[in-house]
Amino acid sequence: LGYVPNENFGIALSYLHGYNQLDTGTGSQRSNFRFFTEELFGEAVPTINNSLGLQFSWRIVDGFVLGGWGGYTKAITLSTLDGQLERGDLDIWNWAVTLAFPDLFKEGNTAGIIVGMQPWVSSSSIRLNDGSSTNDPDTSFHIEGFYEWKLTDNIALTPGVIVITSPNSNNNNSTLVIGTIRTTFTF
Repeated sequence: LGYVPNENFGIALSYLHGYNQLDTGTGSQRSNFRFFTEELFGEAVPTINNSLGLQFSWRIVDGFVLGGWGGYTKAITLSTLDGQLERGDLDIWNWAVTLAFPDLFKEGNTAGIIVGMQPWVSSSSIRLNDGSSTNDPDTSFHIEGFYEWKLTDNIALTPGVIVITSPNSNNNNSTLVIGTIRTTFTF
């Protein structure tokens, strides 16, 4: 559901109900709980989930756009995998704040900064058979910067850097620094 009252502002709300569609491939292993149980027990636990999202974009002035999103998922397990874990639920959150600088240095070019958190389990009623929690132990941040450089009307080059602190929401993991470069061909 979206509302765009003018060309400078837009807001949207999303809802998703899923069965066995919990894993997104982003965020912590625990937030991808079916993958987590498959790695741990050799079998993916069946789940249902209800997800809500709120997104917005606001062009404050011609050269600056503030945006962002927040998301919440309530995931519920439907099996104990023959007693290997308790049935229960997980609260999974994600969010980001985005800053965009359209036409920076040259018309058609865009610089951007993204700061946020990939999906993580903030709380869980599920315990493993050894009694350990399925909450994520620590906080992981995603920080990204990029510059889209329009070479021609049909080709753009976008170098960037991504920093992920405490990957997998675990402070025992070293910070990741990833360099990126993307070429976009438009026809």
